[in-house]
Amino acid sequence: MSDAERERNLLKAALGRTPECPDIEALAAARPSPEVERHAASCARCRAEIALLHQFEAAEPAADEAESLRWLEAELTRRRTTEAAPAMVAPQAKPTGGFRGWRVLSLVAACAALVVAVAVYQRQGDTGATVNNGPPVWRSTQVKAIAPVGDVTAPPAEFRWDAIAGASRYHARILEVDGTVAWEGDVAGNSMTPPIKLAPGRAFQWDVTALDAAGRKLGETGLQSFHILVTQR
Repeated sequence: MSDAERERNLLKAALGRTPECPDIEALAAARPSPEVERHAASCARCRAEIALLHQFEAAEPAADEAESLRWLEAELTRRRTTEAAPAMVAPQAKPTGGFRGWRVLSLVAACAALVVAVAVYQRQGDTGATVNNGPPVWRSTQVKAIAPVGDVTAPPAEFRWDAIAGASRYHARILEVDGTVAWEGDVAGNSMTPPIKLAPGRAFQWDVTALDAAGRKLGETGLQSFHILVTQR
């Protein structure tokens, strides 16, 4: 697994909401129910939301923020009526004025921004998008594996796959049938000579991940399988 995949999995695990997580109103209650307290004790995500709520509770708005708050309320109302994305739906209740309404509205806005950031991060990681100052460049996420695939009559002399634009190297792996990695390493081109001995009568798996100069994933073959037949001489 690449570093980018590990980072993406850690982010998903840390920010992912489980079906047991209560809604924000239950977490924000002055006296949470015993069920909510028990869940928060074992859920890092809900504890983080409670800490964020307390942070906003203690904050004081600046005197010149009234106009920004009015705009934010109007924007959330507009999105509630025009957008279908659940992550951007505003709460039904409007702020009631004073500091309490400002804190709740700010908390909702912060949570919405966090959800959008995670969605953008995941989309970039899953589709191979490159962020730059110009229009987004979308690269293919599929690298075509050529050989070896399926039954082969002799140990393969070469592993081959299609080159992908923008790739500076390819991370290749050879695995046993049980998923144990027998070898892995980086290859400059779109082929390699087997770096380990592959005996007849055995089955193997392999995959290749295309990486750019910064180490970002551009595409991958997915797991391929082949079986070296035992031939009679």
